[in-house]
Amino acid sequence: MVIENFLTKCKNLTQHKLELYPYEEKECELALSQRCFHTGNYNSQELSAMWRKVFHSPNFELHHPFYTDILTRAVKSHNPGGLRIYTFFIDEQHKHPWIMLSSYDMGSFIITLEHYFMNKRYANNNEHDRWIRWVVPVDIKKMIEEGVLSKETFVFKDSPFMLDMSNQRPTHYFVDTLYYYYYMLCLEDFKVKKEKLFFIPRSAKLHFCEDDCGLITIPLRCGFNQNTFEFVVKEALEEFNTLVDKEDIFDTYGVYSLDSKELLKLQQEKA
Repeated sequence: MVIENFLTKCKNLTQHKLELYPYEEKECELALSQRCFHTGNYNSQELSAMWRKVFHSPNFELHHPFYTDILTRAVKSHNPGGLRIYTFFIDEQHKHPWIMLSSYDMGSFIITLEHYFMNKRYANNNEHDRWIRWVVPVDIKKMIEEGVLSKETFVFKDSPFMLDMSNQRPTHYFVDTLYYYYYMLCLEDFKVKKEKLFFIPRSAKLHFCEDDCGLITIPLRCGFNQNTFEFVVKEALEEFNTLVDKEDIFDTYGVYSLDSKELLKLQQEKA
């Protein structure tokens, strides 16, 4: 009955029942992530070590965000389009199902049997935050109607995974995904969902997999990281056309050669 009760809650989900996730009071992966973000400790060694351990395990497992002594496993994920990926978790006893929405970070929104949480970074009155608070219940109801989210979803099993590095917004691709996860967490040998990426560093060797390879997709997002900007300049601007799809004639910039006099003139004009 636990799973049925959880699905009933999901059907009746409304943004008016949202609570801020109490990351200060909890000790788990998502709580630590939010604590580091909201205190500006983006490059925490504890955070890096934690995520490295999670990603280098055979299955993607997180402790329940509310009952933090219970280990749960990701058994399925779903991307309805746009910058959001839903991941479904269950414990070995099938008593604690929960859903994690990852947008700019892990645990942007969290749905458990008892609670409906959001990261407080989405509690503002700007257009994006109002929209995402509205769209989560819409997504959940649609997933139930289409059978994506059902009783059969929450079955504890071996769930090997691949990484989802897609991000349609360049800033968030660089800042929330690429640098922190791929390099800081030593993920160079991991399988990656086959999808067009806005930018692939020259030093990256991605192992792409098709959607039907049998692996569930786990998002690669952890929130803002300051070092990314320096990294992007170093890796990308030397070869500007790597920032866009070569075949996209509307986005590809031409390559121009400037001699030293022309370059000096441009610098003086900018000054």
